[in-house]
Amino acid sequence: MTMTSWLAVPFQTARKQWLLWSTLFLLGTVMYYVALLVVMGLRFHQLPNYSVFYHFIDSYMNIWRSTPSAVDALHIMADEPLFETGFRSPLYGIAEWTLTIVLPNLVQVMVVAALGATFAVLMRESRRLACPANRAGEAAVGLGAGIMAICSASLTWVVCCASPSWYVALTIMGVSLSFAQAIGAYYTPIIVTGMGLFIAAIVLQARRIAAFSEHSLGH
Repeated sequence: MTMTSWLAVPFQTARKQWLLWSTLFLLGTVMYYVALLVVMGLRFHQLPNYSVFYHFIDSYMNIWRSTPSAVDALHIMADEPLFETGFRSPLYGIAEWTLTIVLPNLVQVMVVAALGATFAVLMRESRRLACPANRAGEAAVGLGAGIMAICSASLTWVVCCASPSWYVALTIMGVSLSFAQAIGAYYTPIIVTGMGLFIAAIVLQARRIAAFSEHSLGH
């Protein structure tokens, strides 16, 4: 088995099952945000009572034109919201909790959805070929999905004012804010670990399919 052969397996499988892959990718992206809304609604027993679609393209253009430094402009643009929904207090007029989608967050969620869809079609291909599934890979995807779900959550809560959104996700799950802040310095290693688990699972299953196919052709 050559490196080229197993590297091609995920792309060939996704292309062969492009409709399933595309469906899983879109569902994974959309359902992630739906799940966040459901979690927030159940946690606070409140339905969202406002939604805002922002004119982000105009905002990007204004920021780019008015910011001398391109690096600073990109940083500012990264924080510009695309969409926002949540619950606004009728009494005080402030948002008690929100779900906000910004471009970097959306891209991150889409990458994870793409990896998840790729692993799913690889597993389907494995069943078609009667190739044994890698249970360790399935466990890695489950753990990676949990990590990425928390790290990708774009939430705010008035109790966690000015805290990064993944702190809010941890706090809503019952973790103390002080503990969430204590592990805040490890955000990058944590998210790299989550993404690495997805990639490792895909590589392991692709290698297994390639080896199984090669063995079958040899006979």
